[in-house]
Amino acid sequence: MNEKHRQTRKTSVARAGNTGCSSGFDRRAFLKMVGAAAAFCLAPGGWAAAAAKPKIAIIAPHDSCPAGERPFALRVAKHLQRWLAMNGIAAALEDDTNPAAALKDCRLAILVMCQTPSEKELAELAKFVKNGGKIASFYGTSPRLAALMGVRLGKYSKPPPGTYAQMVFLQGGPKHAPAKIVQSSANIFTADAIEGKSKTIALWHDRKNVSTKDAAIIQSAAGWWITHIFTADGDEKAKELFLLSIAGESCPGIWAYAAWRKERDSRLAADRAFAVADLDHGDNAVGRYVIVAEVIEVAEGG
Repeated sequence: MNEKHRQTRKTSVARAGNTGCSSGFDRRAFLKMVGAAAAFCLAPGGWAAAAAKPKIAIIAPHDSCPAGERPFALRVAKHLQRWLAMNGIAAALEDDTNPAAALKDCRLAILVMCQTPSEKELAELAKFVKNGGKIASFYGTSPRLAALMGVRLGKYSKPPPGTYAQMVFLQGGPKHAPAKIVQSSANIFTADAIEGKSKTIALWHDRKNVSTKDAAIIQSAAGWWITHIFTADGDEKAKELFLLSIAGESCPGIWAYAAWRKERDSRLAADRAFAVADLDHGDNAVGRYVIVAEVIEVAEGG
């Protein structure tokens, strides 16, 4: 929006207020409409986000998972997406029916409960890694996917409750990873690092903080192998921090963008709240319309 257009728009809106809300003009409905439009423009899924596909894809299983487990896996995937979004990082939610499209233009692929990936998916993931992409596999049970990531798959393990109570990090993990992630996992699918190809960066500890010696997270050149999902319980902030750390390792510059986006969203949310609150105070329509015009101006990139 150029300066002349901006000034004309503000003047027109102010004049509408000076008319004293002529017959047929619903002031409250108008402001609600403007607020809704501004909210869409500024939301993570609005016009601003549509300009570029996120560099992170969270892939919920469809072809690689039994039908009965898909709804739960999708909920897990949405938790991961939400934790990233809360920190200013957008992630596309995909499935594995078209792996080439899901991986296009992305730098980090987060796989949720990938159990029996198709030949097509494995081929696309191998190409993705070869081209420098990173994978974070949560609760994978495919030996071939594990091999692609330099990991040796173990077996299903369900010990007494409280055995897998926290993931405690060792040295050498991604930058800014948390010291530990507390959550109650009833079971895991064990895995081991392969010398020269990968290393264990977090071990499972029990409720008394005694190590089980079972790997919680294994890191390799291809990414990260997590032996269970991130559940909705426990320390959400630590889970957010781990996701941010692997996002930073995979997508250079994303931390700076995330910080800017959080600051921008906070500022614009405050502007919108002020405009809406002002609706119910005083009789000066001019002031109210100019405030809303300012919100529209910012939403359009002014």
